[in-house]
Amino acid sequence: MNNGNNTTINDPSLQCMMDNTLAIYSSNQLVLAQNLDQRPTNTTKAYLAKQEEWRCLKKEFGDNELVNDQKLSSFMIDYVMNRGRKLKRDDNNSLIPLGKGSIAAYVKAVADICSKQKALGLNLNGVARGPLVRAFLDTANKASAQTVRKNFEDCGKNTLNNGYIKQELERISQYFMEKNDTRAC
Repeated sequence: MNNGNNTTINDPSLQCMMDNTLAIYSSNQLVLAQNLDQRPTNTTKAYLAKQEEWRCLKKEFGDNELVNDQKLSSFMIDYVMNRGRKLKRDDNNSLIPLGKGSIAAYVKAVADICSKQKALGLNLNGVARGPLVRAFLDTANKASAQTVRKNFEDCGKNTLNNGYIKQELERISQYFMEKNDTRAC
């Protein structure tokens, strides 16, 4: 039998196994390609930029860019968090730390690489969001909350209360109470 590489295999069961493995691998690649095609454009752009930063550092890891919990937490602590925000600086030109959303975006982007590696059977490591990354995210969330408290930042910022004074909120409440309409609740 011929497997397409001009190699003859005399064992039919081995040939069948090789053909099935090749078909499964091709099918998996097609599924991943379709998944990428259906992904929103902005998600793709955001992930690609962050994944490129990960790939630039792959030379520091022995097994290239295979993602695991330890590598992702190291990448986040040693590279991403030390760099801070790329485009924004304080008034005195010092680094501004990344916010929770930016940190989560980096983790999601690199975890996406891991999920693709696992889908293709290339990565046998544990999940990318293992105990180290979860501990890192928890610590980052706590540090962010401490900064908000320390700087007396407005807790109502970007919420329903943003921009309303007490009298306006009372008038809104009074309006719905007089109307006796429960839809607002």
